[in-house]
Amino acid sequence: MLSAGIFALVALFQFLVIRNAFGKEYTLSFITIYKQSDRISELMILALLAYLPVPFMLFSAYDDISEITGGNSKLMIIRNYDRSLLFLRKKAETMIWILLMIVFMIVLSTAFDGSTQTLDLGRKMEAVLLYFMVIVDIILIKDAMELLLLPPQVTNVAVNIFFLSSLLLTNEGNASAMNYIFFPRLAFSDVNGVVATGSVLKPFAFLGIGCILMLVLCERRYRKVDIY
Repeated sequence: MLSAGIFALVALFQFLVIRNAFGKEYTLSFITIYKQSDRISELMILALLAYLPVPFMLFSAYDDISEITGGNSKLMIIRNYDRSLLFLRKKAETMIWILLMIVFMIVLSTAFDGSTQTLDLGRKMEAVLLYFMVIVDIILIKDAMELLLLPPQVTNVAVNIFFLSSLLLTNEGNASAMNYIFFPRLAFSDVNGVVATGSVLKPFAFLGIGCILMLVLCERRYRKVDIY
């Protein structure tokens, strides 16, 4: 509950900063604020603003692996509870929490929306889904590292550094390839094509396939982890 309260305060802070600094320019500001810029100072400001709620969203999955490898989960496994179901149930719970956090930010943004941007409902739904998929993919990468026996403190720091550095890096050479290598950028609609009214099929396919592959790999690795 404390972490949820902190997240709410951070999301509110992000919204107020964006609104006061950029006026009514952005709709769904937590998704639309980030864009690539050749000016390093501007890029840093936009990246940090976009990143603000992310650590708290990732923190909701901080203990996922430790919870399904110890405590009550250990007793359930000893009693022959299916490991796959246990893993998938835990991931479903985490995804619900992430969705609730995103819904809170949507309500916050739309309740006071007076933006000059115009996105129809379909485009807004695409933007929100892509944002959600990026967060889920990042969490699954963190899970995979923990299942390789890295401590959660290390994996949490690693994925946060990856997310923020992806936003801070400028495009060199093939911008499209950079966006997929540093895929956290795809969470933001100026990069993934939603604002530009371009096709978002490639980002959806990339993130969707990545999510499925990581789920399968994590589930199989979890079944092989020794639990005493």
